[in-house]
Amino acid sequence: MPAPVPDFTILMPTRNHGRWIEQAVRSVLDQQFDGRCELIVLDARSEDSTAEVMARYAGRLTWRREADAGQADAINKGRRLARGRIIGWLNSDDVYLPGALAAALAAFNQQPAPDFVYGDALEIDSGGNILTPNLFTEDCVAERFYTSHDYICQPTLFVRREALDRVGPLRTNLRWFLDYQWFSRFFQAGLHGRRLPQFLAANRDHPATKTNAGGFSRWWEIMQVLAENPGTFFPLRKCVRVYTLELAIKWLNATRTTGPLTRPRQALLDTLNRWFMRLVSPRSFTDIVQRYERDILPCGRNISALWSGPPPPPAPVRIEPLAPDLAQKYVPLVAELHAALRTLLFPQLPDCAGRDALLAQLLGTSVSEATYVLAAMHEALRGPGDVMEIGVAQGATSALLANELRGTDRALWLYDSFAGLPAPSPEDELKDDIFKLGTMARYQGEMACRQDEVEERLRRIAMPAAQVHIVPGFIEQTLSRQAPATVAFAYVDLDFYAPIKFALEFLDARMPPGGRVVVDDYDYFSTGARKAVDEFVARRGHQWRFTKPSGFAGHFCLLERLR
Repeated sequence: MPAPVPDFTILMPTRNHGRWIEQAVRSVLDQQFDGRCELIVLDARSEDSTAEVMARYAGRLTWRREADAGQADAINKGRRLARGRIIGWLNSDDVYLPGALAAALAAFNQQPAPDFVYGDALEIDSGGNILTPNLFTEDCVAERFYTSHDYICQPTLFVRREALDRVGPLRTNLRWFLDYQWFSRFFQAGLHGRRLPQFLAANRDHPATKTNAGGFSRWWEIMQVLAENPGTFFPLRKCVRVYTLELAIKWLNATRTTGPLTRPRQALLDTLNRWFMRLVSPRSFTDIVQRYERDILPCGRNISALWSGPPPPPAPVRIEPLAPDLAQKYVPLVAELHAALRTLLFPQLPDCAGRDALLAQLLGTSVSEATYVLAAMHEALRGPGDVMEIGVAQGATSALLANELRGTDRALWLYDSFAGLPAPSPEDELKDDIFKLGTMARYQGEMACRQDEVEERLRRIAMPAAQVHIVPGFIEQTLSRQAPATVAFAYVDLDFYAPIKFALEFLDARMPPGGRVVVDDYDYFSTGARKAVDEFVARRGHQWRFTKPSGFAGHFCLLERLR
């Protein structure tokens, strides 16, 4: 009888890491989760104490001791041996944190299942002392990966085996930037990734790491790999500046080994670090720091301390639209306004339990606008198709729509970059400076929200998970990859010209007669929203009816599909 297929295969390449490999091995074997895991150690004929450590774990792992052509070759060999349905790669000087495999498995068991997941990481020193959280992980957006920096911390990555078959092996001619080049092929192959807002692994930072010791040779390899990706004129790309600054910072840090930095060099290092942080501007910085202070520091400042006690609990989701007691006070007022709107304007709008409480928690959407949205949706549901919200933000409107759909056979599709606004186009001129930033360009990256906040809102109303599809990423990529075949109703809240134009063209091909689209922020915030709608109506107006409600209701318009 064949052995059961493991849930995970963890590949661990190693060479003379005898002082660290036992901690790495234990961090795999001591994981507690409802599943199976195989560990394959790929030892390039270590000449230190590695063999003694491996002997202590005989029967609990697979140890392959043979020469290889480098780290990439070792990983490729291990991939051919792997039996698990999910593959992880943990270098022998890094470690998993408690609960890492359980969190990854739970993510892969959700629907729709991602092709790969990754999370946040800690930086530790040679002795396992926690230095800092890695501040550069971000939500999964292909464009950001190509233009800015590698925000996937490799030891936190887990990939479905079938997805790796589509990507192919690592390139063995690369020594330093092999993981980035491999990840870039994930996006080229159309894989769907998800960042888990949880610390999954620790990356050991010591002078002998390839990243620290690579110097100019590493930088030159990075430049060659970056040049292979399409984009603007290569020397002008932001990613070139990012990795050139990184080279300078690492060089200055390396000089500390010969003694403290002189005052001018320290001032230069501080300036370069500020430039680097401003250039990269991590989208998840505040979230990572808050969870680090809440979930890691109380457990200890060393990896051994984290493993000596129970696994840190998952970070609680922060939802702060309105204090619960304050929101409860507003419910009677909201109910009164909503009842008046139904009596005067929407007598056909059906009742729905829990609606008033959800209306009281809305952020950025008035009760009047929300009532218009609900009325349009119920009118559209007389015909076939699912419901979409394109531009979810914190998910307050998502929960409102979901509450109306419970008990029906309609699916709710939710789309958001979860990385903030994209770069504006020339059509986007600043009309209403809502955050007082001064220019439209400064809004890029603003309004970033977290996917787990949306998921928590849906759980609170007991929305069946199978009835909801959350699709992260910018819609130019996600709508063409994963979307309903027929759309009865869509609420579009994308703010800028290009994504709204793309969404309307998509809906034009998927929406039957009787379907309705509400476009938020029409003639508000950015001129791009109105321009995108007006151009669409000019092209397709014979098939759509355009209406705009009275000003009291909000800044939006309604499109009804005629034929």
